[in-house]
Amino acid sequence: MIRMLIFVGLLLFAPISGFSQTFPEYDDVYVNDYANLISAEDEEVLQRTLQILKADNDIEMTVLTVPSWRDYRGGYPTLDRFATALFNHWGIGHNERNDGILVLVAQSEREIRIELGAGYPESYDRRAEQIIEQSFLPAFRADAYSRGIRQGVSSLVIDLAKPFAEGATTPRGGHNGSNGRNPVTFLIPFAIFAAFIGAKKFLPNYLRRCPACKSRATLHRESRTIQEATSTMEGTREIHEHCSQCGYESDYSENIPLRTHKRTGRSSFGGGSSSGGGASGRW
Repeated sequence: MIRMLIFVGLLLFAPISGFSQTFPEYDDVYVNDYANLISAEDEEVLQRTLQILKADNDIEMTVLTVPSWRDYRGGYPTLDRFATALFNHWGIGHNERNDGILVLVAQSEREIRIELGAGYPESYDRRAEQIIEQSFLPAFRADAYSRGIRQGVSSLVIDLAKPFAEGATTPRGGHNGSNGRNPVTFLIPFAIFAAFIGAKKFLPNYLRRCPACKSRATLHRESRTIQEATSTMEGTREIHEHCSQCGYESDYSENIPLRTHKRTGRSSFGGGSSSGGGASGRW
């Protein structure tokens, strides 16, 4: 009889327990833009930035946007508590160093959380709060979410992740300044990537010929996004072409393909954990 009562009890409480631990799943270890806040161009920059951080410093930073964190009914009273539980559920960061970083943006609640792994000292919490106020929120208040996330992540990489990886007890921009390190060295990988992006934009113009005068390297193409593509709807951009040699001009529109999450055997995080450190903000 006792065994039967225990069995019935497990049946009753198991679904509640499972329901209370509902979290978004990740398709990618770097960027999961479920609220469609990040432009395709900025997502490419974020992906490459976080890949470089992982390759050079072995630190896992991930960006997650959601329409509402309350859609995941785990019974958590605040975004802070939800972010800590999600961080530990995903296991972001190294399982011994606990050096992961989660950037979580909830659009409906107009809230942002930077959750830091348990290995970061309190001085990093204070710098995370400053980065939210200085890099994320000004753009968010202007509805420029993509720009704010790109700028904020760049600040986190330079001021928090890299100094911690090099053993600094305080972040860059804290009371101890730059910890004696040359800030230019932090920017070298990103300068290389920026040059790569610039080359991608320049070379197509150089290789194409003007349809009127047939000159090469004189046909210039400018684009303006009208509607960003999402995972369910194509976007639209306006194109203006003009030739500096003969004055040829052309205007037309083209579709932007659906945004898809790229999977290559699905990577996973390193098993890190957070004890609730970090910072939050609202706009």
